[in-house]
Amino acid sequence: MENVMNIYEGVENRQVSGRGVGTEMMVSRQAQEVQAAMVIAKKFPRNEVESFNRIMQACKRRSLAEQAMYEYPRGTTKVTGPSIRLAEAMAQNWGNIDFGITELEQRSGESQVMAYAWDLETNTRQTKIFAVPHVRSTKQGNKALTDPRDIYEMIANQGARRLRACILGVIPGDVIDAAIAQCEATLTDSNGGVPLEDLIRSSTATLQEKYGITIPMIEAYIEEGWIQQGNKKLNEKRIHPTQKPVNLYRWLIQKYVQAGWNVLDTHVGSASSLIAYEEAGIPYVGFEIDPKRYELSKQRLEEHRAQLTLHDFGII
Repeated sequence: MENVMNIYEGVENRQVSGRGVGTEMMVSRQAQEVQAAMVIAKKFPRNEVESFNRIMQACKRRSLAEQAMYEYPRGTTKVTGPSIRLAEAMAQNWGNIDFGITELEQRSGESQVMAYAWDLETNTRQTKIFAVPHVRSTKQGNKALTDPRDIYEMIANQGARRLRACILGVIPGDVIDAAIAQCEATLTDSNGGVPLEDLIRSSTATLQEKYGITIPMIEAYIEEGWIQQGNKKLNEKRIHPTQKPVNLYRWLIQKYVQAGWNVLDTHVGSASSLIAYEEAGIPYVGFEIDPKRYELSKQRLEEHRAQLTLHDFGII
């Protein structure tokens, strides 16, 4: 426990003197929460390849790419760097990073605030504790803030810069560089840099809004797409995307199956093979892994048996 609490102590040139009991209690509680999170992170470590790919995927969204960098003039030069939005997106997708801004306490017209980012797996951490005076500078001079909302916005604004620095301090530099490069590529992409899942989400929302076509309706339509016309002479429907004609199996039986054989069919599919086996009087055992296609093939086989029965009785 003591090791966990040490992240809030000894922060050179950033320590706020004279912290009250409320601040110390907040620090202690935060340390306990992070300690529990560390145990979970050790049990479920990140897959760095998947985490990196998630970051790259997020940077393909144009809305994020447009806000990925900040820029402001300083003298005759311009200062640029990754924005807080990009930093947050990287932390969320990198995984097992605890980060945020916490107001420790308010007293004497100012707030004691802590910005932090902690990689729970590697124990890499960045912490910044700072004071935020409840004062806003205006052209008419300094104005004291008393509205809780104004104070909150002031803390969030000043805390965002420290939080960005903390996050960028715990994520590997090459990952940050790759994310920036991907954001730049997204902005120069002639296709708009829209990931496939976002394109699907947008398209389905448009279909539902304009035409009342829901996602279940689309899924049903796609599923029905597998059922295509089979043998037209027999008014047969295709129930499998790679359905073979029964005549093919009849030819295979005549060519290769010897008298007295039993057949093991591990991929029944549309049951075309089973129909041919039954016509030839060949004992068989069939397997089909897909429950839905199993039911369809079973139904097709039963329908074929019924036709044979009616034919035997001279009805058809």
